Amino acid sequence: MKVLTFTQTYAKALCCGYLDAIQTKVGDVHQIQVTQGLGLMTQLCPSSMWGEAMHTSGLFPHLLKSLLAGEVCAFFVSWDL
Repeated sequence: MKVLTFTQTYAKALCCGYLDAIQTKVGDVHQIQVTQGLGLMTQLCPSSMWGEAMHTSGLFPHLLKSLLAGEVCAFFVSWDL
């Protein structure tokens, strides 16, 4: 229950953090860990908690543009969380 409250309260800050981490491009291991964390948030919390924040932070548009531009490795798209 505390995780859900935390996610709802800080959803935009979390999404901004994920966006910053994804744009850093330190290495594959870093990207995998960020992707896993993002996957857990989207799977464990209702979309009403993170959906709007994902859009307003710019995270969703960045992920979509990267996917359409072919910048996202197929490994990340098919990663089994």
